[in-house]
Amino acid sequence: MIEPDGSLWYPAKDATRALKDFTMCTWKPKFNMVIATTFKRRAFTRLSSWLKKARDTDQCTDWMLPHVMDGLRQYWNTYKFKAMSEQAKKARDSLNGGSLHTGGAKSIGTITREMISSNSNF
Repeated sequence: MIEPDGSLWYPAKDATRALKDFTMCTWKPKFNMVIATTFKRRAFTRLSSWLKKARDTDQCTDWMLPHVMDGLRQYWNTYKFKAMSEQAKKARDSLNGGSLHTGGAKSIGTITREMISSNSNF
């Protein structure tokens, strides 16, 4: 049985390894939204990282069909993509606003859990 930790799902390494051995797992229906949201966020992050690596190296990986890579190359060369990419670079480089990441190597989830556990008497 899988059970989220608070509002997020952080399984222990042993539990993660055990899940790889099973083709099916289950959880209480009340956790459907949390688990689905976490899965989507992590899957998006992983896929985004893989696509960035393919774009940076300009090589088709073994998991991607060649015609898909050709289509991505065409999209990456469009004005629309280049404009969005440039805008995102400026936002990441900016010291203004909420796009500045100041948490260091720890994720916001880890920082939140540490703050909650250190203030458990509240």
